[in-house]
Amino acid sequence: MNILIPYLHFIGIMLLMGSLFGEYVLLRPGITKNQIKLLSVADLIYWISAVTILISGLLRWFMIDPKGADYFNHQPLFHIKLTVFVVIAILSIIPTLKFLKWKKQVRADDSFVPGDKEIKKQLTFVRIEMLLIAIIPLLAVLVAQNVRM
Repeated sequence: MNILIPYLHFIGIMLLMGSLFGEYVLLRPGITKNQIKLLSVADLIYWISAVTILISGLLRWFMIDPKGADYFNHQPLFHIKLTVFVVIAILSIIPTLKFLKWKKQVRADDSFVPGDKEIKKQLTFVRIEMLLIAIIPLLAVLVAQNVRM
């Protein structure tokens, strides 16, 4: 268990980054029906990986990390890291809802193509998520090194 949980945590992180990058690549003006379907799959993988990261992270925090929960409970940078993760999750709701709407519209009308402005708006959210995700490993290293603010 002490190996499986951290392993799942890291696999979840890799899947989250891969799926988010997939969304970034697919979100282009003139997106096709098949690309919208792929976008929905990438977003589903994103959410599954986010839940995997959350559950495995909580298990690590409270149950298996050798430093113990008390170490993390009193580490401000750890709480900032969690806050950034939650902010990313909240931000990702907007594109997810839009992708689901597009998928529904494609089912109803094969010729549906989202407007360039709408695609660029969702792309902005994905870029912000990617930027914020890039901060999390730095915070993780600082927490592991017991750096204090």
